[in-house]
Amino acid sequence: MEEHRKRFDRFDAIIILLSIIIMAGLILAPFKAKPFGDYDFHKETVILTDYIKGKTDYSKVVITRAPGPILFYTIPYLLIPAGSSDSVYWYAGVIWTNIFMIVSMLLLRRTGRNLFNDFIGKLAVVLFFIFPIHIYYSLGILAESVAFFSVCIATYGYSLWKRNKDSGGDSRLGWGLMTGGLIFLILNRPNALLVLGFLILVLLWAYWKEKAFFNRFASGLFISFIVVLCVGFGILNIAKKITEGKTSSSQERVLMFVVHEGRFQFRDEPLDLRYWDDAYRIGSRDYAGWVHSQDSIHQSRKITKESFVDAYKGWIIKDIKANPMITIRQFFIRAFYGHIYIINSASSDRFKVGPIPGKVVYFLIHIAVNLINMLILICSIVFLFKYRRWLIRLWPLWTIWFALVIFHGFTYMEPRYLMPSKPGMALMTAVVLANSGIMRKFARVFKLNLSSIEFHGA
Repeated sequence: MEEHRKRFDRFDAIIILLSIIIMAGLILAPFKAKPFGDYDFHKETVILTDYIKGKTDYSKVVITRAPGPILFYTIPYLLIPAGSSDSVYWYAGVIWTNIFMIVSMLLLRRTGRNLFNDFIGKLAVVLFFIFPIHIYYSLGILAESVAFFSVCIATYGYSLWKRNKDSGGDSRLGWGLMTGGLIFLILNRPNALLVLGFLILVLLWAYWKEKAFFNRFASGLFISFIVVLCVGFGILNIAKKITEGKTSSSQERVLMFVVHEGRFQFRDEPLDLRYWDDAYRIGSRDYAGWVHSQDSIHQSRKITKESFVDAYKGWIIKDIKANPMITIRQFFIRAFYGHIYIINSASSDRFKVGPIPGKVVYFLIHIAVNLINMLILICSIVFLFKYRRWLIRLWPLWTIWFALVIFHGFTYMEPRYLMPSKPGMALMTAVVLANSGIMRKFARVFKLNLSSIEFHGA
């Protein structure tokens, strides 16, 4: 219990220092996340903050996508004078986001400590600094970083709730953080609602196989399920009401657009991993097919007078029924594609280092980055089989991953969409690595104590 009483130490200081250094380095790097993503979150947050400041009318306030990022970025944007340039807002948003990325790493360490021991928490953090994808995406006004922070809050809350409940302490704070983190995850990534379905499966599984866990945690988890469902849907509907009648765009329209787009992703070109954009997809049959299908649907709508949502939904259903095997193949390709990273934001020529050609550096960076990602993917899968006796009690580590892979596997996938699953995957990987023969030999050389690598309460 001694390690649970530690508040702030040298490793925490290293987390903060490294985060700042890496952020500065990535700002100067030849590749980076799109500064404003699809621009919607930035634009709609600026309008909302202008309305709060009395600089624009309520009729212009809209929330056409997830409301979470807009709520998150409203706080730093309120500090910026109305009418400022996009770059000023970007700096405010990036600094704000990186503060929470640092907090996320501090929470991740403590989650590992609560569930396993401090070494597991530290190792999970080290994995992120080897490949700092959380900082990379924090350099854009995007939903990914906010969803990542939400999951770190939820998993830490669960670890605190479980630790205190097991020891007879006050577990209310942990339960509240877990529930609040899950609500914020849904508000940032409504497609993560499938997590709630997995939570019900966990409760059913526990009822039949893990009576001790069920008797201790079922009521709290069920109440959390109800609260997350009601609050999440409530806020999503408020966002819908705010937007209603002000713009043709809506959450349903965006969903249908994305699912239709996904029907052509890896359809006839299963090995084409280029970014789905006309700037990168020149000559792509799948991309051309998608554009042609959009034109065809819009032409049909002129005759049938169907709404955008109904027309796209009808086409999607017919296409899935007509192509079940393509749908299954697309699912597995997307599931794999979501776990690799390809830099599309800069040409290979910009990676030139001294006499080393840019293409060589570009290739080596991709090899290094994706070796790390494959290690995390493989170790996470190994964890599911090797430590399956722990899965019920460690449900936050894998349910978010499963939910996002399933949803985007059947709709449309980009690697950034799996960002919220990374904290859990890092912890699972840390456990597998810590119990590996190589790590044991390493521990003996450096006199590290790994004897207590075991799930608390297992």
